[in-house]
Amino acid sequence: PLGFMAVILALAAVSVSVLYRRTLLLGNDFRPHVDLHGGEFTGSSYSSDSLARSLAALIQCPSVSLDSRDSSSSAGDSSSSAFACVHDALFEKFPTAHAVLALTKVAKHSLLYEWKGSDSTLEPLLLVAHIDVVPVSAEQKAMWSHEPFGGEIVDNRVWGRGALDVKDRVVAQLAAVEALVARGVRQPKRTVYLAYGHDEEVMGYRGAGAIAKELKRRGVARLACVVDEGGAVVKGALPGLAKHMEYAAVGTSEKGYLNVRLRSTMAGGHAAWPPAQGSPVTAIGRALAAIHENPLPLRLTPPVVAMLERAVPFVSEPLRTIFANTHVFGPIVARVFSGKSPKTAAMVRTTIAATKVLGGDRSNVVPAAAEAWLNVRVLPGEKARDAVSAIRDRVAHLGVEVDAIEDDEHHVFDPAPISPYGSDVPAWVALERAFHRTYGRDVVMAPMVMMGGTDSKHYVTMTDTVYRMGPRLTDAEISSVHGADESIGVDTLVDEARLFENFVALYCVD
Repeated sequence: PLGFMAVILALAAVSVSVLYRRTLLLGNDFRPHVDLHGGEFTGSSYSSDSLARSLAALIQCPSVSLDSRDSSSSAGDSSSSAFACVHDALFEKFPTAHAVLALTKVAKHSLLYEWKGSDSTLEPLLLVAHIDVVPVSAEQKAMWSHEPFGGEIVDNRVWGRGALDVKDRVVAQLAAVEALVARGVRQPKRTVYLAYGHDEEVMGYRGAGAIAKELKRRGVARLACVVDEGGAVVKGALPGLAKHMEYAAVGTSEKGYLNVRLRSTMAGGHAAWPPAQGSPVTAIGRALAAIHENPLPLRLTPPVVAMLERAVPFVSEPLRTIFANTHVFGPIVARVFSGKSPKTAAMVRTTIAATKVLGGDRSNVVPAAAEAWLNVRVLPGEKARDAVSAIRDRVAHLGVEVDAIEDDEHHVFDPAPISPYGSDVPAWVALERAFHRTYGRDVVMAPMVMMGGTDSKHYVTMTDTVYRMGPRLTDAEISSVHGADESIGVDTLVDEARLFENFVALYCVD
């Protein structure tokens, strides 16, 4: 017995030693590339008033994205006018950018700018944004304290739909180009494309999808890097970080997306003598309950593991050892994430949300059919078909049909490939340095999984490197996206322009 205990203790000591050594190694390997030495350039001086007015002008164009079913309606005509309004505002507000960039209108409403580089051997950079916005319903409009499409500048903030999603990004990128030109950069070394789709909010096929085809038509087979909307610079998102430190979340992958239909059919009849087994509505209710009570398994994906490992140098024990050794503590971390908040839970499992239930149109008739729609967001490393199979398994005993919905309006996307990151990836290093030059040395840039969908999905076949990022935002600002009182601070907008200026300078000019 004593010999056995000695062996156990020896193995435990070795295990602890291995964990500690890995913790030390990660603590040294993942120190950021801070280059804020004396006199280091951190961005041009911008006119905050000019940037705010430029964004306000774009917000005043109600460029609501419409799906193809609306394209021939009067609403489609109204939308066309709104996109023309956006185009005119950009021409007016950014004359210097339009003097150095070659512009092509794609699919009538989308915009593709090219800033031709001097070195044709360098693969281009693609900066992505979109000029469409989601609508504001009559019910939601009542919740706004400012006119949703008024573009009001109040309390040093620009208010209105698109202020954060993502007309601010268009303004920041074009302002960054003008700032670089003012610094004497008439031509970068690396070609820079700016792609502004007009239907990102309805999957982007006619906008970004058409721009991707246009790039290929020009012979652009590969892109060095694509930078799209996604994360933000935030406080409190990484457990254990000191209160003064911030997390620059960069999406290195994007969840897959599909809608699934549950359908039940049986003989209908009079509601006065309902069938003993219940109606199709009953079956759908049971199916939804079975799915809700049996969520898909928890799992840490490589981007989440990388996020935790990047935090290792900046957190204290025991989190330092836990984050550095997710191969041991991963299941515990996943359980903690699943219970912390809906957002952190979505980082560690494929999610299934019931979004629509249909069945019956008369109160005294048992319907012959009922259905429910599920919106499914698939973790990297899994496939959309895996989620469909998992749902079928959970409702197989209920006699409910399960099918993925795929047609002209509803598409199925597998998760995006996981992009590389780290000190051996030039685009990652340039972006990290840009964050530090813009926001300071107390920013930890780390990967994440993008939960929502972006236009970047249309470019993933053209590059291995897609980063989804954004400016410094508060929780309240993030919550306002697609909601009421969407707005951005003018100082935030200025910093966003500096961020893109620094990144383009580091990656495409220096």
